[in-house]
Amino acid sequence: MKLDEKKFQKQCQSITSLRQLGLKSGANFMIVDCGGGAVDLTMRKLTSNN
Repeated sequence: MKLDEKKFQKQCQSITSLRQLGLKSGANFMIVDCGGGAVDLTMRKLTSNN
């Protein structure tokens, strides 16, 4: 499975934004990417090693 560089970068930017909002380890969140004719949803959990 090939890693999609753009999606990976977007997720990293989102995680940085979540930290700036003060979310703590264990918080659940959803990443929503709308565009290109599709809506992509990703559920994540912020862990202590992120």
